[in-house]
Amino acid sequence: MEEVMESKKRRASFSTYKRSRMRFYYMMVALPLLQFVVFYLYININSFILGFQEYSYATGKYSFAGLTNFKQIFADFKVEDALKFSVVNSLELYLWTMIFGSAVAIMFSYYIFKDKVGSMLFKIFLYVPHILGGVVIVIMYKYFVEIAIPEVYNIITGEEIKGLLTNSDSRKFMIVFYTIYTSFGTQVLLYSSAMSGISDSIIESAQLDGITPMRELIFIVLPSIWSTFVTFTVSSVIGIFTNQMSLYTFYGDTADVGLYTFGYYLYRETVLASNIRYPYLSAMGLLLTAVAVPLTLFVRWALTKFGPSRD
Repeated sequence: MEEVMESKKRRASFSTYKRSRMRFYYMMVALPLLQFVVFYLYININSFILGFQEYSYATGKYSFAGLTNFKQIFADFKVEDALKFSVVNSLELYLWTMIFGSAVAIMFSYYIFKDKVGSMLFKIFLYVPHILGGVVIVIMYKYFVEIAIPEVYNIITGEEIKGLLTNSDSRKFMIVFYTIYTSFGTQVLLYSSAMSGISDSIIESAQLDGITPMRELIFIVLPSIWSTFVTFTVSSVIGIFTNQMSLYTFYGDTADVGLYTFGYYLYRETVLASNIRYPYLSAMGLLLTAVAVPLTLFVRWALTKFGPSRD
């Protein structure tokens, strides 16, 4: 009889312990789930619906508007300079970042991978923008290109020049350069980590055969990190429509129209928008998503099919 009672007590104790663990589990999971529902599902569903609505000041409510917002967007692309420059600058920035930026990042990563002189200094120098705040880096960069470079140029040549961000002929290049530089940290970290997984025996065998560093990079290292390159490239396609080149940090909402990207245009318009403007911006977001999804899939397919193989 005592054994039966003891068994019941143990089962009751275990049941209480199990319930307490489940309560703890539910409490830990509840907040992330709530955040996912509110800040992802609700916001995205609401944005989707908002793209097909319009706001009436007379009633103070949103009502169904069909494809009105989308038709207006296509009409604005023909006449609005901000949208025209956004297309050109967004594509230019992506091409510069992926073609030039990725190539230089891979070269730096390879240099660090080979542990050459100053490789640790390069690693620190390239990752500094990710350690310090974006505003701090922008202030330092503005001081360098607006004050330091003109001052040094004046000392050397005796001539005065405008700051490189003030000069309309150089400011776009300087902002693109800043954007590429600040992207190096993540790329170098990813590529260096991927290169560290290459077997030493493969490298040593190739070196015994007399392979040059450039051929080693092209025929051994690049195929070995190609999957990382594909992942980075595919994930950055969406940056065509979200990258604002730090324009809001540089200029606030007063950037020159000639510098606009889609990222800056949408961010600026959302900050300054009223209720009547939100449906238009939501519709534009849907259109850009409709372009980004097939473009991302195509880039992934092309890089996977025509890229180098580890074999």
